Formats: sequence, structure tokens, C-alpha cells
Amino acid sequence: MTAPSTSPAIAAVDCSTAPTTDAAWLAQLVEQFHRSVYGYVAARVGIQAADDVTAETFLAALAARGRFDAGRSGTALPWLLGIATRRIGRHRNDERRWLRDRVAGAAPDLAADEILSGADSRLDAAALGRRVAVALVQLSRRERDPLLLHVIGGLPYEDVATALDLPIGTVRSRISRARSKLAGMLDGVAR
Repeated sequence: MTAPSTSPAIAAVDCSTAPTTDAAWLAQLVEQFHRSVYGYVAARVGIQAADDVTAETFLAALAARGRFDAGRSGTALPWLLGIATRRIGRHRNDERRWLRDRVAGAAPDLAADEILSGADSRLDAAALGRRVAVALVQLSRRERDPLLLHVIGGLPYEDVATALDLPIGTVRSRISRARSKLAGMLDGVAR
């Protein structure tokens, strides 16, 4: 995943006193970060639930814009992914269903043509994906959330700490613990 570009206008906006209207501020935020937020959410809950969770994330951001602190990380992305992570927590069943479908080998979000196109080259990747999904389900949310914000969300540790409102040391230890557990569960899998 490539790092999203950050808009100085969004990064520097004092959300409590911004001169723009709520609609203009939200439109700018969505334009700048929708792709990153949606990608992170879809990877966690599947595309069937991703639209709802992403929309809820931006609405919650609008409602909480006075609490956004641009000085903390310089961009709104960690803040938004933190909100998205909490929204995903409210959609836990969607995330579990998505991971369970991955484990079962189902791909409900892909069209048949996409599934069949290049199927031979994807067999190994699908098997690995199922093993990773099984391993992720076995992690606690306290370990899974920081790890996925870092790996899928592309956030550095400092921004994960901002997103989850945790001390950086806690983030480092949770990600390290999650990686160790995953490595143990995936022992013998080609990397």
C-alpha cells in the first residue's frame, strides 16, 4: 500500500475554528482520505460492509472535528483510521464474517470473472490468505487493531499511537506481540 498524500490544508486545519463550512470541510476530508480509509476498512470487514463503515467514519469525524489535533501527527489520516477502527469494533460481526469467509475460501465480494481470471496463479496466495485470516482471528482486538493499522493502514507506530490514543511503547509492544504470535501460527509458511 502506498502512503497517501496529505493535504497541507487538511493537515493544518484547526477543526474547531476552520473558516470553511462543515460541508466544505467534510468534502475536502473525504476527497483527500476516502481511498485510504475505505481501503483499510474493506481489508478489515470486506467491501460489503466497507461503504457503511467508511461513511460512518466520516460522519463521526465531522461530529468530532473540534477534537482533531493537526499538531499531533501533521495529517488527519491517523485520526480517521482511529475512528474507523472504533467503527469496525461496532461491526465486529462483519469483520468476523469476512475473516471466516476468507478461511472457508469464499470470496463473496469478487465477481466470478475476477475469481476465474488467473486462478492458477492465485491458488498459493489464497491458501496463504486463509492461513493469515485464521491467525488474525486468533489475535485479540488489542493486538489486531494496532497491527492492522500499521500493516494495512500504512501508519508508522507514532500515528498508530495517535489513532488509538495509546502510548507509543504500548503500540510497539502490542505490534511486536502480534507479530510474534502470527509468526508462530504461520511457522513454515513461505514469506
